[in-house]
Amino acid sequence: MEEGAGIYRDEPKMEKTCKTLRTLRERFKDIIIEDRGSTFNTEVMNALELDFMLDVAEAVANSALIRRESRGSHTRTDFPKRDDENFLKHTLAYRTTRRTKDRLPASHHHPMATGGEKVLEGLETQRSVLDSERRQWQNQPLH
Repeated sequence: MEEGAGIYRDEPKMEKTCKTLRTLRERFKDIIIEDRGSTFNTEVMNALELDFMLDVAEAVANSALIRRESRGSHTRTDFPKRDDENFLKHTLAYRTTRRTKDRLPASHHHPMATGGEKVLEGLETQRSVLDSERRQWQNQPLH
């Protein structure tokens, strides 16, 4: 994140960071939690924390990529000037199973879920995997 979406950024580094984050998200789907305990299960806690950190990292990196300007201390070396006409607005990023272009005006399309980018899976998908794991643990006797 620091290298690709840090204070000084440019498009090639941010695209590489976004690609790395998508790869990490794909790898996260294969996470294995071996601890079956239902009390103070730090393995589940760490998996959930990683899941949330990947969500935030994807939102930050993709939002930075579409902001083609420098603003405040966040400097795009390939777009050194501030551009109030096109970017004096907040970025709204959320995970969905539908394309955001179905719900947001064209000026608010976000690359996390629109043209040319893979549509990100809904948060509920990741949560349901962990929920089913949790249900399996609850049905097993503790030794």
